[in-house]
Amino acid sequence: MRESFKYGSVRGAAGDSRPYRDSCVFSPDGTQVLSGSSDRTLKLWNVATGECQRTFSGHRSAVNNCEFSPDGTQLLSGSSGLTLRNIVTGDCHRTFSERPGPVKSSVFSPDGTQVLSGSSGRTLKLWNVATGEYLRTFSGHTGYVLSCVFSSDGTQVLSGSDDKTLKLWNLATGECHRTFSGHTNLVRSSVFSPDGTQVLSGSSDKTLKLWSVATGECLRTFSGHSSSVRSSVFSPDGTQILSGSSDKTLKLWGVATGECHRTFSGHRRAVLSSVFSPDGTQLLSGSVDQTLKLWNVATGECHRTFSGHTNLVRSSVFSPDTTHVLSGSDDQTLKLWNVATGECKRTFIAHSWRVNIAVFSPDGTQVLSGSDDGTLKLWDVATGECLRTFWNLPEQQTITFDRDGEVQSCSPDAWRFFGWRWTDPRTNRLRLLPAEFFGPLPVYEG
Repeated sequence: MRESFKYGSVRGAAGDSRPYRDSCVFSPDGTQVLSGSSDRTLKLWNVATGECQRTFSGHRSAVNNCEFSPDGTQLLSGSSGLTLRNIVTGDCHRTFSERPGPVKSSVFSPDGTQVLSGSSGRTLKLWNVATGEYLRTFSGHTGYVLSCVFSSDGTQVLSGSDDKTLKLWNLATGECHRTFSGHTNLVRSSVFSPDGTQVLSGSSDKTLKLWSVATGECLRTFSGHSSSVRSSVFSPDGTQILSGSSDKTLKLWGVATGECHRTFSGHRRAVLSSVFSPDGTQLLSGSVDQTLKLWNVATGECHRTFSGHTNLVRSSVFSPDTTHVLSGSDDQTLKLWNVATGECKRTFIAHSWRVNIAVFSPDGTQVLSGSDDGTLKLWDVATGECLRTFWNLPEQQTITFDRDGEVQSCSPDAWRFFGWRWTDPRTNRLRLLPAEFFGPLPVYEG
């Protein structure tokens, strides 16, 4: 009996609880349809007759997504891996295992012309803000890159990873100058001292460590939290350290003595982010309890609570002029708040996955966000407009979008790193999601 053509749906990767997704796609000339199924096969159909022209076998699990190459001569399918086939012969030309990863950290360079991102791909990537051009990859970590920061002069980069180390990199060459080892669990935060001579790290081993940049020596260990240290930062004058922890508290430490000067209590769940105001008189924290809190450094008093997110707050930061604060959340949004009134001034409908990091540009006119959807996004603070999207693609692969999300250009091999591609019928625009979107993501504590 001849197989008949019909549209169907298949689910995402094993363990994915999201709704089923259509895996049927038309060929570029509209004469054929390609479908992927949970029976581990692809089928090529003739639109006019409904006849199945070819069945492609070889995947070991459900085919979650499929796509024609732009010239219609090759087929891309996503299952437990990505496979490229010749449409005429059915031969498998290539299997790709590398995928773009969730962006775990991102930061502007001091002059605002570049951005740096760290990802689950174990690398850092450097981008040009004005053009969106990929500039460099920093490779060397053996685990997720959970934090990254520029030195104040913009010549060096510091990163922290779940491989339990920090690494110091030369920005111009991409060379790793030094590895700081000593933590017994993943490094969640890393930061330079204001004078650039020391670096600070916070870890899931419940400690903070102070390191010499020149020698790599651990100068001091700060102990006192009863759970993972999720954030750490120097005061503007470099004399104090602020840490946030899964034990629901923030702690203020003396750099010279290692003594805990003050504990800030009030959050109902883990504190994921903490930062000083530029003048050092106030603190801002973000928590799993879905709120931000503004604290007085001298008294320890909570001055204001910012409520409005519908999921945990992973990132919080002051604007350069301290009149506003910005937060990033697992509810997939960024929010801009007025410090004086506590009012939410703007919500940025940001990403298709949780927002891990949100920062202001040095002049305060733009915002950068990084997400587990595999992208960085650049936003205009005044209008809320998304100015640019940076995709976390492997080295030498590029893709660019206009402001509305339409694909403008793509390097020849970049298509293979995407697990889903379709034309939105409402806008007739090409839309992409990274292949990692269809696989289960590691879940960290908190």
